[in-house]
Amino acid sequence: MAEQHHNEAETRREQTARVFTIAPATPFLPALARFVLDWRSADGRRLADDPATLADSTVFLPTRRAARAFGVALQAEAAQLTGAPVVALPRIATLGDSDEAEALSALVGDFSDLEILAAGMAPIDAWPIDPQERRLVLARLIRGWVEAINPQTRALLKQEAIVLPSSAADSIWLADDLARLIDQIETEEADWQAIRAIVPEDQHLWW
Repeated sequence: MAEQHHNEAETRREQTARVFTIAPATPFLPALARFVLDWRSADGRRLADDPATLADSTVFLPTRRAARAFGVALQAEAAQLTGAPVVALPRIATLGDSDEAEALSALVGDFSDLEILAAGMAPIDAWPIDPQERRLVLARLIRGWVEAINPQTRALLKQEAIVLPSSAADSIWLADDLARLIDQIETEEADWQAIRAIVPEDQHLWW
């Protein structure tokens, strides 16, 4: 009888758990794919056997690369679990997209920062900045950089094919280019220090 009560309590605990972890030594995406497919819906069916519910689910991942790889991992794990070569994919979103970040904020609004950190995610105040806010911040930084350039440096720049932004509109355009560069480097999970190796020697100091 005591064992039965223990098993029932353990089942209730598993059903109400909201934060899970994956051991550091475990391949993350395959483990996450297995977890998603093994998850039981309200009627007790595995998501692997319930394509409609699976397709109606949303999985958030940190980068586009991880999102693409997760789709592949999900297909592979589904083939092992069900023998089916194709599985209905859930909606796979990246945290770098502002609308996804807002949706995630609504989904985990009741979580504490401690619970979120335990799941390997950043606290809400560390989530991606709104694109328009980032645009304005970068534009202000660019204007500050231009104003900080001393006359000697400006004289040197006249000999290069580099055009300094001369207005707020120019700063906005340059901010958009800089934002795209930031997104590309973050998406590819590249090393920011490596940027020195791809810029011509006569310009790399400007970076």
